[in-house]
Amino acid sequence: PAAAPAPTPAPVPAEAPAATPTAAVPDPTYVPGHGDRAWGVYLARVDGDEGATAKAAVAQRLSALGVAAGGEGELGCDQGASEALGLPPDAIVSSVYLRTEAGARAFATRYGVPVLGVAQVTTMCRD
Repeated sequence: PAAAPAPTPAPVPAEAPAATPTAAVPDPTYVPGHGDRAWGVYLARVDGDEGATAKAAVAQRLSALGVAAGGEGELGCDQGASEALGLPPDAIVSSVYLRTEAGARAFATRYGVPVLGVAQVTTMCRD
């Protein structure tokens, strides 16, 4: 009798390359001008008693993602943000801006911790 062929070993799955903190992070370096439309990713409130702690956490998280810095300002300067987020217009928040909703939502996901929200806004207070 003929010998049975040797079984073919199952292929070993290739390891996915290790993700770097900046892999697939949309670039939030878009700086909208006065009256421009943009998608804001509102990272945290940075006012009140916990403001300094929140600012430090945002800076650390952005740095880990390879992002130089986010912006900070009064929520009311982004028309539509206060309503979308359910926060008062005088809240001071840290945010980044992107050109598209898909980019903003992808950035919010890659940020790694819950954000206040994502909203399409008209940026004011820029002149």
